[in-house]
Amino acid sequence: MEARLELARCYHRQGLFDIAREIISTAFSELPEDRLELKTFALVIWGVIERDSGRLNESLFKLREAANIEIEGRLVTNRCYLDLATTLKDLALSEHNEEYLQEAKNHFWRALYESEVLGHHRNVGSVENNIGFLLLNLGLYEEAKEHLLRSRRIFDVLLDSVRGAQVHDTLARLYIETKEFGLAEAVIDRAVESLELTDSEAILAEALITKGRVLCAVRRYAESKRCFEAAYKIAQRCGDIQNSARALLGLLEEIKDKIDSSDVRHVAEQMQELVAAMPQCALRVRVEGAIAQFISHNR
Repeated sequence: MEARLELARCYHRQGLFDIAREIISTAFSELPEDRLELKTFALVIWGVIERDSGRLNESLFKLREAANIEIEGRLVTNRCYLDLATTLKDLALSEHNEEYLQEAKNHFWRALYESEVLGHHRNVGSVENNIGFLLLNLGLYEEAKEHLLRSRRIFDVLLDSVRGAQVHDTLARLYIETKEFGLAEAVIDRAVESLELTDSEAILAEALITKGRVLCAVRRYAESKRCFEAAYKIAQRCGDIQNSARALLGLLEEIKDKIDSSDVRHVAEQMQELVAAMPQCALRVRVEGAIAQFISHNR
């Protein structure tokens, strides 16, 4: 049973969310009722799979269920609070929900405290990255930078290239907001180069989208277009609807005036195919808005 849970994590890491969800669902249904720690661990993995595939409310349901199981294993509960906080953060930013935002902050600080008590440095780094991302989206750039640089130092020491790349992605987004495009390009290049040597395709798609935004900001539109297109192809191969949509939005929102009208039309058609299957409400609204704007412009 533990091996099946780890297999689900492998598929999740590759971005194959439907296969990962099927494995975890079957494994969970066969778990004995008295294996509470394993059930909690399974629910946490399931919640992460749902979040990364854009199904935030389903993720919150699974993680709250995990948090309500009373167990003594601090390592599992620590992971539970970290992932619950991450999903709440994504929901808070997606739905502009102050209640979720406050709950996310509380869980992050609890996860940070428990990670430090346990000496679990990898989790400390993950919490710091998530706090940095949250502060970035709240416009608190200097505070965000402190947490992100702390996270980067941790993953550099641990030689964790995948999580380090995620921090560089977040840092690149921060530098875009603060107009430090040279720094943004340097850190996102480092992220992409690291991820191209791993099997973390869903994370690579995200990094390529960020790189597309950076290149657009410095007016290297042809390179930007290639990054968005590469991100879309990778996300499609993984069945990652959320990053597929974000890559297409990058093309339509960032550089539509810099590419051929036939390419713009093709992108709009691809976006229309994605809308019905998109689980994340806020992202779907952006996609529908971009399609409506395209249709209105071309009447």
